[in-house]
Amino acid sequence: MAIMINSRTLSGKPVDGVAGPSLGIFVKQGAKVEILSELPPRFVEIKVLDMDGQPVGWVTVTALDKKAGELPPIDGASLAGVVVTHAETFGVNAHFLIAFAHMRSGFKPSALAGGGQGPFDLSVAEWAYYGERPDLGVELPAEALTEWRSQSLVSAVRLMLVQNMLTSAIPRAPTWAEVALALMCGPDAVAAAIKTPERKVVEAVAADAAGVDVVNIAARFSEFVDGQTAAGAAEKIAAKLQASADATKALVEALIPDDGSGSSIVGDTEDDASAATGTGKLIDVSDTDLDALARVAQSEVAIFARFGDDQLRGGLAGVVDTIFNRVAHAAFPGSIQQVIDQKSQFSAINELRTWMKLPAAEPKIFDIVRQHVEARAGGEASIVKGATHFLNPFASSPSAMRSWGQFVVDHAVAKFGSVDERLVHFHGTAPGTGQPHESILKRGAKSFQFGPDGQPVAPATAATSHGSFSATGRSNATSIQARLVENAVAEWNFFEQGKRVEDDDPQFRRIGTYWQAVGENFDGRTLIPGSKPGELINPAWSAAFISYIVRISGGGDRFLYAQAHSVYVQDFVAGHPGGLYEAMRPEQYAPQPGDLVHAGREGAKRFDFDAARAAFKADKRYASHSDLVVEVNGGFAITIGGNVSQSVSKKRLKLNADGTLKTRSDSVDVLPWIAVLRCLG
Repeated sequence: MAIMINSRTLSGKPVDGVAGPSLGIFVKQGAKVEILSELPPRFVEIKVLDMDGQPVGWVTVTALDKKAGELPPIDGASLAGVVVTHAETFGVNAHFLIAFAHMRSGFKPSALAGGGQGPFDLSVAEWAYYGERPDLGVELPAEALTEWRSQSLVSAVRLMLVQNMLTSAIPRAPTWAEVALALMCGPDAVAAAIKTPERKVVEAVAADAAGVDVVNIAARFSEFVDGQTAAGAAEKIAAKLQASADATKALVEALIPDDGSGSSIVGDTEDDASAATGTGKLIDVSDTDLDALARVAQSEVAIFARFGDDQLRGGLAGVVDTIFNRVAHAAFPGSIQQVIDQKSQFSAINELRTWMKLPAAEPKIFDIVRQHVEARAGGEASIVKGATHFLNPFASSPSAMRSWGQFVVDHAVAKFGSVDERLVHFHGTAPGTGQPHESILKRGAKSFQFGPDGQPVAPATAATSHGSFSATGRSNATSIQARLVENAVAEWNFFEQGKRVEDDDPQFRRIGTYWQAVGENFDGRTLIPGSKPGELINPAWSAAFISYIVRISGGGDRFLYAQAHSVYVQDFVAGHPGGLYEAMRPEQYAPQPGDLVHAGREGAKRFDFDAARAAFKADKRYASHSDLVVEVNGGFAITIGGNVSQSVSKKRLKLNADGTLKTRSDSVDVLPWIAVLRCLG
């Protein structure tokens, strides 16, 4: 007997090394099969033992394990890489998701007690609720429950919603054990049990609790909840969850290279169990953003003009303010154009895939949108408060109405259009989504700070806005060190934590913005002649990236913005009067957040502080790279740099006991660092 390790559709007998015609029979991962014959090296004929009629057909040999009787555990590193991506998308803790899967299944993608399915122990009932959330861009069929990558996505969505609901329902930040308990019994039950300490947690579970597999709680989680209060259950969970967290910590850390190789890493997982709080997300509305807002708003509500000017204006403002709220929310993309282009969110864009293919807004509509945006930047409240969703119930699918639409209709904060004409938008927030972060809305010289409910807080001062370079939003932190760090992290997120590369759209345009910081009209798709005849290469943009980050963080004339790292580094070595940085010998100074670490490349990779200075005096340049330190923790300096694996990526650099950088190495020798630029603030 063998086991299917990947889902496949059975095919007819292969001919000349090519798979035969599809038989239309889908065999799920985990199915037990008997091997009938083989056509080496690629194909095997199988009989599916646990399907009705035991169908026979051909699959590739990579679809099954000939020796296993059950599915082997998923490779931890592979699972962690996928989980981190999904966790970053929905703003949740990747390490918690990995530890929870380890605790529940040991990473086995097989059926678990009580109807759960590994590796994340999701049941059919939970999948039906969390796997079909078109409001969050997630629409997965029932059969995808057995696919672990799909489970990772749905688990991230589920954690975000459950965590936000639990955090909103109790007067303190929940512990991770309480969050895990809420995944098992539902956030409402856990909140109720916490508020009434003597109450058994299972007694607080409502029979119709949304997203909870009520009938199977005892069968699945008896070791934690049987006869237990919330505190007792959380204590039992905490012991096992901590053990799994310890066992999987290396999987998360392994995603970050700990040398100076320039390899890409994914995100940090150290956050607490409370929902995200306000961070003053800057939403800087450019002319292109305004064009996009007007086009998509026109596509959604231009027809409301038949119901009068007030309904048209309200409808347009409602669409625009919903987009602003999404930009400020952790569950949605971080820029206006990314929110608008998000899959399955705005009906007119679904087939076009980008707002740029929508018709230009009519002059009247463009003016209404422009006036509304300028009024918001001047302090006018959001017309939909903090709402992140809207829909027309007469045009929405039954599944959308079941999962979130009816809730929005019943709890609408605004309504525009005409119910009688069945052309209407109800504005609200899907259950469990939570509020946006605090935000600063900026248009031109106007900027205003808003609370999570879309109400004005105060005018934004010059300290909270630093020009109009960034379309993704810039830090409003008080210290320049904090602004440098936050702006670098924002760019890393714009590149999807190193997963998008320089010629992707819109990232290639973003690189054009970096180049503007050093006066060049390049972008991520620019090609220039290389060193070999006929060769075309992409110009290296890592120094342009650093220059951009420093410029938008308020570096002013305290930094020599340059196309080569060696130019600005040696300017500080020479002693830039009033400079932002001081050049330090790496063996004498421990790097801190906001500092730059600098090393040689290629022929200069063995340069130390003195050799680099001598080479620069002779040639005015040497091959090098610099990264910005964003965190120092646990014996490591975490850095972000540009043009690292053709992206904006993180590295994890080892530190000595005194906090100084450990030397790098290659296959031949130890490689020194040249300098650490200490940020003087």
